[in-house]
Amino acid sequence: MKGLFLGLTTIDIQYIIDQFPAPDSNVKSPGAPDILVGGPATNAAVTYSHLGGRAHLVSAFGQNAFNPFLQEELRKFNIEHRDLAAYLEEKPVIASVVTTSDNGDRTIFTNQPADYDISFDSRGLMEENQFDFVLLDGFYMQKAHEVACEAGRRDIPVNIPEHACG
Repeated sequence: MKGLFLGLTTIDIQYIIDQFPAPDSNVKSPGAPDILVGGPATNAAVTYSHLGGRAHLVSAFGQNAFNPFLQEELRKFNIEHRDLAAYLEEKPVIASVVTTSDNGDRTIFTNQPADYDISFDSRGLMEENQFDFVLLDGFYMQKAHEVACEAGRRDIPVNIPEHACG
């Protein structure tokens, strides 16, 4: 089965620390941070691919220093990708994740992604691929709406988070 995943991709930089710091303090992580590909739609695509499914991700990477890393990660997970910001010089969405080693509490610092007003051929994408389902994560709502409408015309099930519907 082939799934279409549309939404956010982040660069996750995760630090594991013993305990959260007091205000105005400097904490050193016992080890180097993990640098991972993340974001709700991307994580879902990676999981689906890992479980044996065929995943196609529509997300925005843009042209930046992290683009080669993102491309390599998707190749590693055998995920097809269409970049909503392929020709734009864009800063990536970075999530700095701080997690405690004792109980797994975490704090995440991130930025809001831009909403791209780019011509997107959802009909062509659906015709090129025979998707069995569509997962939308609530980001890039204009594109998500186009894809959801096209999927509906084709009787393809669409999963969208409740918060995305207002």
